[in-house]
Amino acid sequence: MHAITTSTHYVTAGRKWLTVALAPVLVALLAWGATEIVKNYSSGKGDPNIWVTGLVLALLGSLTIVFLASIPWALRARVVLAPDSLTVRGLIRTRVVTEAEIEGFRWINGQLHLYLKNREWPIQLSHYQDPSTINAWVFAHARDLAQQELAQEDAAINRDLNLGMTQRQKENRLARLRKIVKSVNILAYGVAAVGVVNALFLEQDMIAKTATGALVSIPILLDLLALRNRGHMRIDYQEGTRYPQIFSGTLACGIAVALMSVFARTTLLGNEFYRWLIPIALAKGLLWLYIDLDRLRMLHARSRLASTVTAVSLMLLPAFWVGGSLYQVNQHFDNSSLSWNATEVLDTRKSSGKTVTYYAKVKPWNPSLAESPELVVSRKQFEQLKVGMPVEVGVKEGALSAPWVAGIRLVGARARK
Repeated sequence: MHAITTSTHYVTAGRKWLTVALAPVLVALLAWGATEIVKNYSSGKGDPNIWVTGLVLALLGSLTIVFLASIPWALRARVVLAPDSLTVRGLIRTRVVTEAEIEGFRWINGQLHLYLKNREWPIQLSHYQDPSTINAWVFAHARDLAQQELAQEDAAINRDLNLGMTQRQKENRLARLRKIVKSVNILAYGVAAVGVVNALFLEQDMIAKTATGALVSIPILLDLLALRNRGHMRIDYQEGTRYPQIFSGTLACGIAVALMSVFARTTLLGNEFYRWLIPIALAKGLLWLYIDLDRLRMLHARSRLASTVTAVSLMLLPAFWVGGSLYQVNQHFDNSSLSWNATEVLDTRKSSGKTVTYYAKVKPWNPSLAESPELVVSRKQFEQLKVGMPVEVGVKEGALSAPWVAGIRLVGARARK
């Protein structure tokens, strides 16, 4: 390999000028969005929960700071390569990295990241000019961490898969597991698509019930497979691994049941739903931690931050699937009779944005209701309902004993939601 001489690499021209041109536009859009949120909240049209509104505004403010900071970064950032060191100039500081400080490199979504021994966050090196020269310097001074992990994985497979099994038997077992899990994941993608399309356009109860049953069962099946083959299956995917992964199928199911719940024009009553959600979500999160425990230990040996972020993600991500599944099961597997309760309309409103949702706040019809429920209604009902108008609210007990509003109708009207 030829000797690497000192060279300076700036941010690529396309990325630099795209950032300079696009960042002000994004900042203006974020500012406009924050202004609209504040106006809607002040006028009573937005989300009435001040904590939700505050969280959204904080998120928009954080994104605004990031976009504003990206402009001076794009103009100032550069990488200087020397035979025995690498200098990285960022937004605020300039850091000189010697070969002794480098732990290794890793490709993440086609982007080259350089990891340092005493630093949790990697240095992203794919934003700069002449990437071939940068890559050559990195390859000459650092080791491939992903290949190292895969080598450790292969050693574990050869050593611990099952005592007494031949290498061919081990390979056949892993190949069989990969085939089974891949088939289940593909099934999850298909069922998820059917469930979401039905929720958006068809609204057929039988399709929704069938999709719910499959979207609840598939992640449970994947968890049982991973538990049965613990140490030989992964939660998430890694390029080049011989282990099957279960995350993508569970994620597809979780997104589907979450969207089906969002699109459903129904309203939960009381807190019974959360008495199911919290313990089940916690149990699934702990199960994922147990399944991926060996990998977490390996991550912890390399980076405490990486292992902590992964562990927190494993605890939180299952909540999407758990929440959506409970919501759908409580509704579609509810065989209780519909009970109509007389009340009156206190207020109506509609949300702003690309997707408009219509609400009607009604007077509590039951002493157990601590506050006036705000029900999701159709556009036609929203146009009919007026403040002070008497209505009847249809309530079902819920398959999980979490009561929910199945419909609202005008007094004397036959039409139901």
